[in-house]
Amino acid sequence: MAAESCVSGISNEFFRYLICCGSYDLQKKYGKKTRKVLEVIFADELEDGKKTFRDIVKEYVGYIENNNAKELYMLVKEKKFRSLPKELKNLVTYDFKDENDENARKLYEAIDIDSDMNLDVFLDEACVNTKNRCTCKEMISSLKHCHESPNLEKYMRYRLFENFEQLNPKRDYKEGLCRKRFDCDSHDGSCALASKIYDKLWGWMYINSENNESWYNKKHYWSVLNDEEAKSYEIPKECKDLWDFWRRNKLGEYENKHGKLISIMSGLNSDTMNSFKTTYNKALEIKAGEEKIPLESYTVKGGRIDIEKLVLKNPDVLTKICENNDIQKFAQLTHSIGNFTLIPHKIKFGKNKDPECFQYRGSKHDIKDYWDLSLKLLKEPWNFGEGDGKHFEDYIDTFYLNCYVDKNYDVEELFTEHFDVGHLYPADSDEMERFLSNVNEKIISRGTLMVLILMLKKWDELNGKKPSNGDAN
Repeated sequence: MAAESCVSGISNEFFRYLICCGSYDLQKKYGKKTRKVLEVIFADELEDGKKTFRDIVKEYVGYIENNNAKELYMLVKEKKFRSLPKELKNLVTYDFKDENDENARKLYEAIDIDSDMNLDVFLDEACVNTKNRCTCKEMISSLKHCHESPNLEKYMRYRLFENFEQLNPKRDYKEGLCRKRFDCDSHDGSCALASKIYDKLWGWMYINSENNESWYNKKHYWSVLNDEEAKSYEIPKECKDLWDFWRRNKLGEYENKHGKLISIMSGLNSDTMNSFKTTYNKALEIKAGEEKIPLESYTVKGGRIDIEKLVLKNPDVLTKICENNDIQKFAQLTHSIGNFTLIPHKIKFGKNKDPECFQYRGSKHDIKDYWDLSLKLLKEPWNFGEGDGKHFEDYIDTFYLNCYVDKNYDVEELFTEHFDVGHLYPADSDEMERFLSNVNEKIISRGTLMVLILMLKKWDELNGKKPSNGDAN
């Protein structure tokens, strides 16, 4: 019963097998598939005949436990993704939006946009504020034009659900409609699959406070070591140096709304590394410019383009964006395993500035949720780059971010001259294509590494303790 309780809320069966004990049926169904994938990855070493399959797995598990996944990363880097087993590719590209898409569909159906109902009245009664209403209108309008693009359609449903997270409790739009917020990267504990993966890889998981649902009372395993309830919990040894560094620099402390300094928020938080919305908005803007649409008509305070208004008035622009295969692919991969990580809760956005929540990077004018710019900031001497830069290297190695740096741990740009001042976004279609190609490739590369680590850990957990009579290799 305990084994099954840890998989509740997780719909993908293969992931359930890898991150939980699972049932006998799951083990029977996916145990051989796991070995098949690993045999393909280690084909050259097996063909050499000097090591058994068990020895190879134990060797790489040892690398991982000693915070040296680079050895496995180099092996992954040499492989061509298209030639890997479909079982592996399906997990790497699995869209975590599928974990809640049934609820998102129910909401979309409940709105019944094709009827004669007054949408403005519905939105006024359902949504919290004017911004939500405007965004929901744009999502609903976009959904009408992207039925031929399933990945974008799913993304729009996800965003619509996100903006309806606070519905009017006096109205029941449809029986069984889930009103609880869902976030693919589980920064608030709402995605069981992502939470269990973080736990399996790094010993970290979001915990909701039983007595208080306020956001500033959420806890993480890594943050409660001094609490009576967590005295028996041990931080994974490969993460202890990082934890000590964050504790020493008080990156896990912040003031709650009552002005009290508290430390229950750990030095880490989960986050999506490369934001799809940022890229999608810019792609729409670039396409609109190419179509000679006067963007000044949609420019608002601060020089920002009102994307919602642009899409509502010019749906053909969205139709053309839907035809871009790389954007379609990014819409899927943005919520895949390779684009999720743990980030320090607080960092300094400037040398002489006070630490702020790192998740605010999406609103910072010089980062905007681009992961190469985020890592560049983390490497600054007033953050992780102090001394010889070991803490930054530890961060990269611990969270399998090697595909974003070169052999010297210098951060690589996601498109040419991205680190130049004033070159925050791709400037034209060519730069946008280079960015999309790079970001999709890196998400897949890192996702492949993470899935293989889960497979290695799982196989070692079930088979690595004592050899069976019939399995010497």
